[in-house]
Amino acid sequence: MKKALNEILTIKECAGMRLLAGQGGLGRLVEWIDLIETPDRIPYSTPNQLIFMTGTQLKSEDEFLQLVKMADEHQQSGVVFSIGGPYWQRTPAIVLEYCDAHDFPFLAIDWSEKISKYTHAIGQYLLTSAERRLSVSSILGRVFSGEISLHNNEEAMAVISQMGISDKKKYQVSVCRISGDSNVPPRTFQTAREQMIARFRSVEKIAQLIVPMDDGSVSIMWKNNASELINDSILLEFRDFSKKIEEEHPGIRIKIGLSNPFTHIENLEEEYRRACMVLRLINSEIQKEKMIYQYNQLGLFQMIADCIDKDYIREFQKENYDTLRVYDEMNHTDFCSFLEIYFRCNCNVKKVSETAYLHKNTVLYKLKKIEGILHCDFDNIDDLVNLRLALIIKDLAEDERQQS
Repeated sequence: MKKALNEILTIKECAGMRLLAGQGGLGRLVEWIDLIETPDRIPYSTPNQLIFMTGTQLKSEDEFLQLVKMADEHQQSGVVFSIGGPYWQRTPAIVLEYCDAHDFPFLAIDWSEKISKYTHAIGQYLLTSAERRLSVSSILGRVFSGEISLHNNEEAMAVISQMGISDKKKYQVSVCRISGDSNVPPRTFQTAREQMIARFRSVEKIAQLIVPMDDGSVSIMWKNNASELINDSILLEFRDFSKKIEEEHPGIRIKIGLSNPFTHIENLEEEYRRACMVLRLINSEIQKEKMIYQYNQLGLFQMIADCIDKDYIREFQKENYDTLRVYDEMNHTDFCSFLEIYFRCNCNVKKVSETAYLHKNTVLYKLKKIEGILHCDFDNIDDLVNLRLALIIKDLAEDERQQS
């Protein structure tokens, strides 16, 4: 698990590490530590390493600067230099100037101190943080799947609090669902999923937890201390990346649903359900363009969802839709699914004909039959609105049953 360098510096055992230059880079992430003494070793070190060095193998200030430059170019977290020994009494000025100019953290410890004291403390801290994250990720996975609830669950809340999750921050939940045609190989699904997870992890400063779900979706809990969580530029970035994945893997479709922002962690389950509801309810044609939707953008869906448990809402559905459903069941017809296609095509007869592979006359015949069964008139805007509302209520009710 990666941690910001400024957080590493708060470890009690690291009190002896002094920042000499590159203060602007203290937000760099540290994944692990490495001991490197010569520039030629840098390319073989993975990114996000905090490099410790003694300088025993460096023969000149230019070689010293070359090592630091290469560490910066290879996206390392910073350099910790053991200073004051027989080899280097001070850090070359050209090195400190470079680090300040490029926001590359350069820290020092006294030659008399053992490097192993620091590497052990940092390594232990990173491992412990990773174990905590794994534990919290497991808890959230069980919450999202409905296996457990956070309400009145002191044990689960205690584990989550270890990640610093508190009511002083704002959070948001998103669900990324990857679907596709029946002929798409399972390995392609897996590859697309791994690519999306890697992209989410690239914004780890606000992606507090990434939870791969058993159904193939990926749930993410976002955090931020600011008033805005996932801003327009990040949404645009995710949308463009999702489109790139779809183009790379023909037949794959990616949709992302966002909850509303929230502060109380007890609301996590409800907001997760809302993110899932977004994925279920957004018109597929609209989703194809935007790919990412937030719960508060659902408009009429949201208004109905907020009172879906009221008796009068369910009664409205029965009066305006259930007669058609019962007719289908008794006569083995498909008028309900046809009606959904009709609204999905914005009540456009020609588009319905093309989408459902039906002759225009067949479309008109089905509409007439539905009018007779429901005693409505498709030329009457009030009847159309009532039917559309009834379908929305049906979808929301089905989503509610699936989540319960």
